[in-house]
Amino acid sequence: MHNQIIKLMKPNFIKSFKIEKSNKKKEFNFSIDNSCKDLAYRVSVLDDKNNTISFLLIQDDGGMWNLQGTNLPDWICEIELELGYAIDDSHQEFGNDLFYRN
Repeated sequence: MHNQIIKLMKPNFIKSFKIEKSNKKKEFNFSIDNSCKDLAYRVSVLDDKNNTISFLLIQDDGGMWNLQGTNLPDWICEIELELGYAIDDSHQEFGNDLFYRN
């Protein structure tokens, strides 16, 4: 068995973003997704018809957050970087302490 270094993360948080095309604010709900082998957040948001859109943001080896989902609207794809920054900011608020887990 080997040790893994795991970041302490804020498990759930909400962040609003202004969507340029519609000039509306959208509330995005972030929660850690433990079903992935990589560090990932499940993100959900309502579209203009109150349908829930759900997708993953997965952190790559370089620390960048990447969208994973099917048929995502352009207004979500266009703020991929901002969504990743929101996760990074939440980690800063929560702390970047490390601990070991067997």
